[in-house]
Amino acid sequence: MIEQAINNAQNCGVDNHVWFSQMELADVVAPADSGILFCNPPDGERLGQDSDLGAFIQTIRFG
Repeated sequence: MIEQAINNAQNCGVDNHVWFSQMELADVVAPADSGILFCNPPDGERLGQDSDLGAFIQTIRFG
């Protein structure tokens, strides 16, 4: 999916303005004081048990 996103960014001429990576959300470090983070968080089968949802939500911090 990342390769497809890179190709799409290249086709739109914005590839020098975006960065794509697969990593744990908890390991993301903001590269700037402001900006937008797009992510595809796990749900359903990718998350595992419903009880894992609470722990995952705790890793998302807005501030």
